[in-house]
Amino acid sequence: FWAWCVDPRRDIRSICVVEDVSDLWALDRSRLFPGKYHVLGGRLSALDGIRPEDLSIASLIERIAAGGIDEVVLAMNATLEGQTTAHYLAERLEGFPVRITQLAHGLPVGGELDYLDEGTLAQALRARRPHVMGRIVVVFGAGGDRDRTKRPLMGAAAKAHADVLYVTDD
Repeated sequence: FWAWCVDPRRDIRSICVVEDVSDLWALDRSRLFPGKYHVLGGRLSALDGIRPEDLSIASLIERIAAGGIDEVVLAMNATLEGQTTAHYLAERLEGFPVRITQLAHGLPVGGELDYLDEGTLAQALRARRPHVMGRIVVVFGAGGDRDRTKRPLMGAAAKAHADVLYVTDD
């Protein structure tokens, strides 16, 4: 039996979706993801005739539909097939009340620009983000009747990621 499946220290609210078991091992060696994993058994590929029903996508949907999942991390390889699979999964999961995230792609740590291929550089440029000096300050409005079911989720996210959090009643 897989140790990841029964380890009570794992966060059951987070699922990291990977293509193959080797991807699971690579991610788990980092000891940075505290949740559970879901192995698809491959990736979608029109050229190789691999369709959604050939992968364990239905069982992933069942796990999420059962409830109790807050986040799904799409940890697909940075290949055409991997990104096609991630896009397909994101569309299938769109109707569920879960946060869908994807691993960042682009420049490797320690990589030098003149040694990188054009595809890696292009992805790094597309995924660029603002350079922020300082702290993240969030003003969170907790009053009113709008989005009552989302408010606890939004508040938890603000608490987890903000350096300073102000909660208002308006």
